[in-house]
Amino acid sequence: MARAGELRDQIDHLTAARAETEARLADLATTRKVIAERVPPGTKPDPPEANTAYRSS
Repeated sequence: MARAGELRDQIDHLTAARAETEARLADLATTRKVIAERVPPGTKPDPPEANTAYRSS
């Protein structure tokens, strides 16, 4: 029964982490929309910067 309790705790933790991530993604989508609305028409966006925080081998 201890294993079941551990699994419930993991599910609770993952559920909370998922909710936080989804909220953050919603904030980012809103920010992107606001920025896109402020960019003058016909302006090309800068290319995305390379993310060096994670690199797979």
